[in-house]
Amino acid sequence: PFLCPVKEFLKFGSYGPMSQLGGKEQPTKVVHNVEIEINGLSNRGLIMRSNIQDQIGQWSGTTITTRGRYISDEMKSDILKKMERPLYINITAVNKDWDSSMKKAIHYILAVLGLKKVPTGSRGYHLDQYPDPTLLKLCERDLEESTVPFVERVPCAMGDQPLPWNIKQEIEGPNGAYIEHIVQSTNAKIVMRGILSGNLEIETGKELKEPLFVQINHSTLEGLVEAKSLVDSLLNTVHQKIREKRKNAPFQKTFGVPTSQSATDNASRNEVVYPMQVPGGLALAQTSHKLAM
Repeated sequence: PFLCPVKEFLKFGSYGPMSQLGGKEQPTKVVHNVEIEINGLSNRGLIMRSNIQDQIGQWSGTTITTRGRYISDEMKSDILKKMERPLYINITAVNKDWDSSMKKAIHYILAVLGLKKVPTGSRGYHLDQYPDPTLLKLCERDLEESTVPFVERVPCAMGDQPLPWNIKQEIEGPNGAYIEHIVQSTNAKIVMRGILSGNLEIETGKELKEPLFVQINHSTLEGLVEAKSLVDSLLNTVHQKIREKRKNAPFQKTFGVPTSQSATDNASRNEVVYPMQVPGGLALAQTSHKLAM
């Protein structure tokens, strides 16, 4: 007699159920999962990138996804009541060489995160056996030699303060010297995108309708991390310089806000109003973009 196969979700390296079809037992597809805890890691953003996950998946023969949500220490008590999982990386292997594939994926993830041991809280098949130093070095070498670009977006926002209209020039420096120094030091490709960037997108011929950010592209993970560190330092310096100027300006309360009824009317018509400084520290409203809301 014909019997329907039993459907069961399996994880953590257990073996699959058997189904009976035509009187003969046949093994069904086996799903093996490992979960790598990343919620408490400061550099978790790297392994959460889709291009990095896709590349590791191709190298190892697994499927890698991000699951859960970020939970800070202040949020833990409320989140535990809702039974929500902290951020983790889920690795799935279904092929016949799943053991080897899973091992490769775990070591690649450790290499991306720069870890020498599996993070506490991770779940899966024999995680206590990892990492293998030799395999970890091979994975690190593959990442260094990869031609797949690593990409990082660094926001230029200043919290609740508006950006000045000349923020691009402040970040780039005289004749672009600040950005050029980072490019020469790290071999990274750096471009500013978004509102106030002056960078027109190929598809639309206009600035990207997103808050200003610095985009960093690099062929290696190590180079990306180095370039991002320098960009972060540059933005902190620029932001501090802007705050000092505003603090010492005699009309600091009007900086970055409409100073006339006409400017206010422009803002109500979905036009973005940017501050424009003039001698004496007075901020005038300058309408430079109109966004479709």
